[in-house]
Amino acid sequence: PPCTLHMGAQGILAQVLVLEGGSLHTAQCGRVLSWGSAGSRSMVAPAPVRALVLLLWLVSFGYGVLMLCNPYGDPAVVEDKVMLWLHGGLYSTYIVYALDATMSASPLRWTTMHGIPVRNVLKHHIPFLVAGMPLLPLAIMDTEDFKDRIITVPTFLTYMTAANLAGINEATWVIAGFLPQRNIDSTVWKKTKAAASVFGLLDCIVLGGLSAIATVVVLVPRLWHRELHFKVHGAIVFSILFTTIPMIVQVPFVQVPLLRSGLRRLFLSDAPRGSIRAEDERPTSTNELPTSPHMSAAVLSEPLEN
Repeated sequence: PPCTLHMGAQGILAQVLVLEGGSLHTAQCGRVLSWGSAGSRSMVAPAPVRALVLLLWLVSFGYGVLMLCNPYGDPAVVEDKVMLWLHGGLYSTYIVYALDATMSASPLRWTTMHGIPVRNVLKHHIPFLVAGMPLLPLAIMDTEDFKDRIITVPTFLTYMTAANLAGINEATWVIAGFLPQRNIDSTVWKKTKAAASVFGLLDCIVLGGLSAIATVVVLVPRLWHRELHFKVHGAIVFSILFTTIPMIVQVPFVQVPLLRSGLRRLFLSDAPRGSIRAEDERPTSTNELPTSPHMSAAVLSEPLEN
Protein backbone atom coordinates (compact mmCIF):
# COMPACT_ATOMS: atom_id res chain seq x y z
CA PRO A 1 0.00 0.00 0.00
CA PRO A 2 1.13 3.56 -0.56
CA CYS A 3 2.95 5.41 2.20
CA THR A 4 2.46 9.00 3.26
CA LEU A 5 5.68 10.58 4.57
CA HIS A 6 5.61 13.23 7.28
CA MET A 7 8.61 15.26 8.38
CA GLY A 8 8.48 15.96 12.09
CA ALA A 9 10.64 16.55 15.14
CA GLN A 10 11.50 12.85 15.32
CA GLY A 11 12.36 12.54 11.65
CA ILE A 12 10.44 10.98 8.81
CA LEU A 13 7.32 9.03 9.75
CA ALA A 14 5.74 6.67 7.26
CA GLN A 15 2.04 6.07 7.86
CA VAL A 16 0.76 2.94 6.14
CA LEU A 17 -2.92 2.04 5.89
CA VAL A 18 -3.34 -1.73 5.77
CA LEU A 19 -6.77 -2.52 4.41
CA GLU A 20 -6.82 -6.24 5.24
CA GLY A 21 -8.86 -6.79 8.39
CA GLY A 22 -9.47 -3.06 8.68
CA SER A 23 -6.23 -2.60 10.64
CA LEU A 24 -4.20 0.58 10.60
CA HIS A 25 -0.44 0.19 11.02
CA THR A 26 1.91 3.11 11.64
CA ALA A 27 5.53 2.48 10.67
CA GLN A 28 8.66 4.51 11.38
CA CYS A 29 11.82 3.63 9.47
CA GLY A 30 10.36 0.19 8.72
CA ARG A 31 9.42 -0.49 12.34
CA VAL A 32 5.79 -1.01 13.34
CA LEU A 33 4.70 1.55 15.93
CA SER A 34 1.03 0.70 16.21
CA TRP A 35 -1.46 -1.91 15.11
CA GLY A 36 -4.98 -3.11 15.73
CA SER A 37 -8.47 -2.38 14.53
CA ALA A 38 -9.98 1.05 14.62
CA GLY A 39 -11.65 0.23 17.93
CA SER A 40 -8.66 -1.45 19.53
CA ARG A 41 -5.46 0.40 18.72
CA SER A 42 -2.16 -0.60 20.32
CA MET A 43 0.83 1.72 20.53
CA VAL A 44 4.42 0.71 21.19
CA ALA A 45 5.54 2.13 24.53
CA PRO A 46 8.54 4.52 24.54
CA ALA A 47 11.96 2.89 24.67
CA PRO A 48 12.72 3.89 28.32
CA VAL A 49 9.44 2.31 29.45
CA ARG A 50 10.17 -0.88 27.51
CA ALA A 51 13.67 -0.97 28.99
CA LEU A 52 12.23 -0.73 32.52
CA VAL A 53 9.73 -3.54 31.85
CA LEU A 54 12.50 -5.68 30.33
CA LEU A 55 14.63 -5.13 33.42
CA LEU A 56 11.75 -6.21 35.67
CA TRP A 57 11.16 -9.39 33.65
CA LEU A 58 14.87 -10.25 33.92
CA VAL A 59 14.88 -9.52 37.67
CA SER A 60 11.86 -11.79 38.07
CA PHE A 61 13.64 -14.53 36.14
CA GLY A 62 16.77 -14.05 38.25
CA TYR A 63 14.83 -14.54 41.48
CA GLY A 64 13.35 -17.69 39.96
CA VAL A 65 16.84 -19.08 39.35
CA LEU A 66 17.83 -18.25 42.93
CA MET A 67 14.75 -19.96 44.36
CA LEU A 68 15.36 -23.00 42.16
CA CYS A 69 18.96 -23.31 43.33
CA ASN A 70 18.62 -23.26 47.11
CA PRO A 71 21.99 -23.11 48.91
CA TYR A 72 23.20 -25.67 51.42
CA GLY A 73 24.28 -24.67 54.90
CA ASP A 74 22.76 -23.46 58.14
CA PRO A 75 18.96 -24.03 57.91
CA ALA A 76 18.26 -20.68 59.55
CA VAL A 77 20.38 -18.90 56.94
CA VAL A 78 18.77 -20.88 54.12
CA GLU A 79 15.30 -19.99 55.37
CA ASP A 80 16.13 -16.29 55.52
CA LYS A 81 17.56 -16.34 52.00
CA VAL A 82 14.63 -18.28 50.59
CA MET A 83 12.13 -15.85 52.10
CA LEU A 84 14.14 -12.91 50.78
CA TRP A 85 14.17 -14.39 47.27
CA LEU A 86 10.49 -15.28 47.47
CA HIS A 87 9.57 -11.71 48.41
CA GLY A 88 11.77 -10.28 45.66
CA GLY A 89 10.39 -12.66 43.07
CA LEU A 90 6.77 -12.09 44.08
CA TYR A 91 7.06 -8.30 44.16
CA SER A 92 9.03 -7.95 40.91
CA THR A 93 6.68 -10.27 39.03
CA TYR A 94 3.51 -8.66 40.36
CA ILE A 95 4.82 -5.16 39.68
CA VAL A 96 5.74 -5.89 36.06
CA TYR A 97 2.40 -7.59 35.38
CA ALA A 98 0.51 -4.69 36.99
CA LEU A 99 2.57 -2.05 35.17
CA ASP A 100 2.17 -3.75 31.81
CA ALA A 101 -1.56 -4.27 32.28
CA THR A 102 -2.12 -0.69 33.48
CA MET A 103 -0.37 0.77 30.42
CA SER A 104 -2.39 -1.48 28.11
CA ALA A 105 -5.70 -0.58 29.79
CA SER A 106 -4.95 3.16 29.91
CA PRO A 107 -5.99 5.61 27.18
CA LEU A 108 -2.37 5.49 25.96
CA ARG A 109 -2.90 1.86 24.85
CA TRP A 110 0.83 1.19 25.29
CA THR A 111 2.28 -2.26 24.83
CA THR A 112 5.87 -3.25 25.59
CA MET A 113 5.72 -6.64 23.88
CA HIS A 114 6.59 -6.54 20.20
CA GLY A 115 3.59 -7.25 18.01
CA ILE A 116 1.12 -8.05 20.80
CA PRO A 117 -2.06 -5.95 20.95
CA VAL A 118 -3.15 -4.56 24.28
CA ARG A 119 -6.25 -6.73 24.58
CA ASN A 120 -4.08 -9.88 24.41
CA VAL A 121 -1.79 -8.43 27.07
CA LEU A 122 -4.79 -7.88 29.30
CA LYS A 123 -6.15 -11.39 28.65
CA HIS A 124 -2.80 -12.80 29.75
CA HIS A 125 -1.97 -10.48 32.66
CA ILE A 126 -5.30 -9.97 34.44
CA PRO A 127 -5.78 -13.65 35.46
CA PHE A 128 -2.28 -13.65 36.96
CA LEU A 129 -2.99 -10.46 38.91
CA VAL A 130 -6.30 -11.83 40.20
CA ALA A 131 -4.76 -15.17 41.20
CA GLY A 132 -1.96 -13.47 43.12
CA MET A 133 -4.14 -10.84 44.80
CA PRO A 134 -4.96 -12.81 48.01
CA LEU A 135 -1.31 -13.83 48.47
CA LEU A 136 0.26 -10.41 48.00
CA PRO A 137 -0.99 -8.70 51.22
CA LEU A 138 0.07 -11.74 53.26
CA ALA A 139 3.55 -11.51 51.79
CA ILE A 140 3.69 -7.77 52.49
CA MET A 141 2.61 -8.29 56.11
CA ASP A 142 5.11 -11.17 56.26
CA THR A 143 3.17 -13.07 58.92
CA GLU A 144 4.60 -16.08 60.71
CA ASP A 145 1.86 -18.22 59.22
CA PHE A 146 2.99 -17.13 55.75
CA LYS A 147 6.58 -18.09 56.52
CA ASP A 148 5.55 -21.44 58.02
CA ARG A 149 3.44 -22.45 55.03
CA ILE A 150 6.18 -21.49 52.57
CA ILE A 151 8.88 -23.38 54.45
CA THR A 152 6.77 -26.42 55.37
CA VAL A 153 5.18 -26.74 51.90
CA PRO A 154 8.26 -26.58 49.64
CA THR A 155 6.24 -27.51 46.55
CA PHE A 156 4.55 -24.12 46.77
CA LEU A 157 7.97 -22.53 46.67
CA THR A 158 8.75 -24.38 43.44
CA TYR A 159 5.33 -23.32 42.14
CA MET A 160 6.27 -19.68 42.77
CA THR A 161 9.65 -20.38 41.19
CA ALA A 162 7.92 -21.49 37.98
CA ALA A 163 6.06 -18.17 37.79
CA ASN A 164 9.36 -16.28 37.99
CA LEU A 165 11.24 -18.46 35.51
CA ALA A 166 8.56 -17.81 32.90
CA GLY A 167 9.70 -14.18 32.85
CA ILE A 168 12.44 -15.04 30.35
CA ASN A 169 9.78 -15.76 27.72
CA GLU A 170 8.07 -12.41 28.26
CA ALA A 171 11.49 -10.74 28.18
CA THR A 172 12.14 -12.03 24.64
CA TRP A 173 8.92 -10.40 23.45
CA VAL A 174 10.17 -7.06 24.80
CA ILE A 175 13.70 -7.56 23.43
CA ALA A 176 12.26 -7.99 19.92
CA GLY A 177 11.12 -4.37 20.00
CA PHE A 178 14.75 -3.19 20.23
CA LEU A 179 16.05 -5.34 17.36
CA PRO A 180 16.52 -4.26 13.73
CA GLN A 181 13.95 -5.72 11.36
CA ARG A 182 16.48 -7.98 9.65
CA ASN A 183 17.23 -9.65 12.99
CA ILE A 184 13.55 -10.14 13.79
CA ASP A 185 13.07 -11.79 10.39
CA SER A 186 16.11 -14.04 10.79
CA THR A 187 15.76 -17.77 11.36
CA VAL A 188 18.06 -17.54 14.39
CA TRP A 189 15.76 -15.12 16.20
CA LYS A 190 12.62 -17.03 15.25
CA LYS A 191 14.15 -20.23 16.67
CA THR A 192 15.29 -18.32 19.77
CA LYS A 193 11.76 -17.04 20.33
CA ALA A 194 10.32 -20.50 19.80
CA ALA A 195 12.86 -21.98 22.25
CA ALA A 196 11.96 -19.36 24.88
CA SER A 197 8.30 -20.12 24.35
CA VAL A 198 8.84 -23.88 24.75
CA PHE A 199 10.93 -23.28 27.86
CA GLY A 200 8.21 -21.10 29.39
CA LEU A 201 5.50 -23.65 28.62
CA LEU A 202 7.50 -26.61 29.93
CA ASP A 203 8.29 -24.58 33.02
CA CYS A 204 4.58 -23.90 33.58
CA ILE A 205 3.44 -27.45 32.81
CA VAL A 206 6.16 -29.50 34.48
CA LEU A 207 7.47 -27.38 37.33
CA GLY A 208 4.40 -25.21 37.87
CA GLY A 209 1.71 -27.81 37.20
CA LEU A 210 3.27 -30.66 39.15
CA SER A 211 4.13 -28.32 42.04
CA ALA A 212 0.55 -27.07 42.11
CA ILE A 213 -0.79 -30.63 42.26
CA ALA A 214 1.68 -31.59 44.99
CA THR A 215 0.78 -28.47 46.99
CA VAL A 216 -2.93 -29.28 46.91
CA VAL A 217 -2.23 -32.91 47.81
CA VAL A 218 -0.22 -31.75 50.84
CA LEU A 219 -2.59 -29.02 52.10
CA VAL A 220 -6.01 -30.61 51.71
CA PRO A 221 -5.27 -33.69 53.91
CA ARG A 222 -3.79 -31.39 56.55
CA LEU A 223 -7.04 -29.46 56.61
CA TRP A 224 -9.07 -32.67 56.61
CA HIS A 225 -7.14 -34.13 59.53
CA ARG A 226 -7.18 -30.75 61.29
CA GLU A 227 -3.43 -30.39 61.34
CA LEU A 228 -4.26 -26.97 59.95
CA HIS A 229 -7.27 -25.12 61.35
CA PHE A 230 -9.10 -22.98 58.84
CA LYS A 231 -9.93 -20.34 61.45
CA VAL A 232 -6.22 -19.91 62.19
CA HIS A 233 -4.57 -20.73 58.86
CA GLY A 234 -7.49 -19.94 56.57
CA ALA A 235 -6.04 -16.85 54.89
CA ILE A 236 -2.78 -18.40 53.73
CA VAL A 237 -4.36 -21.77 52.83
CA PHE A 238 -7.11 -20.07 50.81
CA SER A 239 -4.52 -17.89 49.04
CA ILE A 240 -2.39 -20.90 48.09
CA LEU A 241 -5.35 -22.98 46.87
CA PHE A 242 -6.81 -19.95 45.05
CA THR A 243 -3.70 -19.69 42.88
CA THR A 244 -2.80 -23.39 42.46
CA ILE A 245 -6.16 -25.01 41.62
CA PRO A 246 -6.87 -22.82 38.55
CA MET A 247 -3.36 -23.62 37.33
CA ILE A 248 -4.08 -27.35 37.52
CA VAL A 249 -7.39 -26.96 35.68
CA GLN A 250 -6.11 -24.88 32.76
CA VAL A 251 -2.89 -26.78 31.95
CA PRO A 252 -4.42 -29.48 29.68
CA PHE A 253 -6.68 -26.99 27.89
CA VAL A 254 -4.31 -24.04 27.42
CA GLN A 255 -0.67 -24.88 28.07
CA VAL A 256 -0.48 -28.31 26.45
CA PRO A 257 -1.95 -27.24 23.05
CA LEU A 258 0.33 -24.20 23.03
CA LEU A 259 3.32 -26.43 23.79
CA ARG A 260 2.54 -28.61 20.76
CA SER A 261 2.40 -25.50 18.59
CA GLY A 262 5.67 -24.19 20.07
CA LEU A 263 7.46 -27.48 19.43
CA ARG A 264 6.33 -27.44 15.80
CA ARG A 265 7.72 -23.93 15.36
CA LEU A 266 10.97 -24.93 17.00
CA PHE A 267 11.67 -28.15 15.11
CA LEU A 268 9.70 -27.91 11.84
CA SER A 269 11.30 -25.24 9.69
CA ASP A 270 9.44 -26.10 6.47
CA ALA A 271 6.12 -27.30 7.85
CA PRO A 272 3.30 -27.17 5.28
CA ARG A 273 0.57 -24.62 5.76
CA GLY A 274 -2.12 -26.07 7.96
CA SER A 275 0.26 -27.97 10.25
CA ILE A 276 0.92 -24.71 12.05
CA ARG A 277 -1.86 -22.29 12.82
CA ALA A 278 -2.44 -19.69 10.14
CA GLU A 279 -1.51 -16.91 12.57
CA ASP A 280 1.98 -18.43 12.86
CA GLU A 281 2.74 -17.85 9.20
CA ARG A 282 0.88 -14.69 8.18
CA PRO A 283 3.26 -11.73 7.79
CA THR A 284 2.38 -8.17 8.60
CA SER A 285 3.05 -5.30 6.25
CA THR A 286 6.60 -5.03 7.59
CA ASN A 287 7.45 -8.19 9.48
CA GLU A 288 6.41 -11.70 10.51
CA LEU A 289 6.18 -12.23 14.23
CA PRO A 290 7.15 -15.63 15.69
CA THR A 291 5.35 -17.49 18.48
CA SER A 292 1.76 -17.17 19.57
CA PRO A 293 -0.02 -14.92 19.36
CA HIS A 294 1.20 -13.57 16.02
CA MET A 295 0.45 -10.14 14.82
CA SER A 296 -0.97 -10.20 11.33
CA ALA A 297 -2.75 -7.71 9.16
CA ALA A 298 -5.88 -9.11 10.76
CA VAL A 299 -6.63 -8.33 14.40
CA LEU A 300 -5.11 -10.76 16.89
CA SER A 301 -7.28 -12.62 19.34
CA GLU A 302 -5.09 -15.30 20.99
CA PRO A 303 -3.58 -15.07 24.51
CA LEU A 304 0.08 -15.07 25.33
CA GLU A 305 1.60 -18.50 25.66
CA ASN A 306 2.29 -18.70 29.36
